[in-house]
Amino acid sequence: MLESILIPLAVFTMVTLIVWFANVTKRQEQERKAALVRAVIDKYASAEELTAAMTGREGQALFRMLSFDEGGPRRPWIGLVIPGSVLLLLGLGFLLLAWLDHSRGFMIPGVICAAVGAALLASGYVVWRTTDETSAEADS
Repeated sequence: MLESILIPLAVFTMVTLIVWFANVTKRQEQERKAALVRAVIDKYASAEELTAAMTGREGQALFRMLSFDEGGPRRPWIGLVIPGSVLLLLGLGFLLLAWLDHSRGFMIPGVICAAVGAALLASGYVVWRTTDETSAEADS
């Protein structure tokens, strides 16, 4: 009885800890970059000195290294569609295992994962539709 509760709880706890650790690591990296930017700005007494230093080849390399941009334009809906697809497929896999095993052991995690995945896909679709509309209006 106890293991039927602990195993799904351990899986969800592991996923939660992985997501939390990834977010903490990303936030620490952004804070480190912000501290370096503040140090570079504090090093120069005036804006002209900072501009002159950043226009050189070394300054451009430093600027690219300290950039908070994650590598080009990114569509915001991708951050919802990828995890949504993974969770939906994981949930469908759990439901398939529950159907093949004729037990209810995989039913609850399957329904939860499939529901969260479907919700993420739906919200990704909404973001995709709204960003396309706003970008079309901005282009006009």
